Amino acid sequence: KEPQASRVDWQRTHLFWGDERCVPSDSPDSNYALALLSLISKVDVPPSNIHRILATTGTPKAVAAGYETTLREFFQPSAERDPSKTFPSFDLVLLGMGTDGHTASLFPGDVSLGEKTSWVVAVEGTGASPPVPRITLTFPAINEAKCVLFLVSGSRKLKILQEILNNPHTVTYPAARVQPAGKLLWFVDEGSA
Repeated sequence: KEPQASRVDWQRTHLFWGDERCVPSDSPDSNYALALLSLISKVDVPPSNIHRILATTGTPKAVAAGYETTLREFFQPSAERDPSKTFPSFDLVLLGMGTDGHTASLFPGDVSLGEKTSWVVAVEGTGASPPVPRITLTFPAINEAKCVLFLVSGSRKLKILQEILNNPHTVTYPAARVQPAGKLLWFVDEGSA
């Protein structure tokens, strides 16, 4: 909404996805559909600056590899300037947290939690809602961000949120493993505060 929307230079803003469900892009379960409805349709971001995950264009593994290629091609110039940068450096990553402490599509107990080299992976999502395969950024990719902002709402998340905030280095919830190179901010509603 104005006046905030006009304060952002949307011509220089690029949008990427932290995760996506393998559902059609017009599905109410699609993160792209949610972003389109709540943000993209309301601002003047060029279509060429929208780098969404094309979640139904192949197998989940192939989609993950394709999205990693998209990210590598976009971030390659910065990697050439600084060879020590092996992961992308997003200016801002927006994340949520589920009632089980998951974030993006990084779920408790999933093998993707231990990924060290890939930027993007496919996860089965069998225990998720809805139980469909998903594509997600990995912790190394998320944790290179200059700023990570969690948006958390709902009283069902209160206990886990308190555990993470009070013991970020000892709890095992995936959201606690988000420890970016830059800032970490938590925006919570009254129900989860």
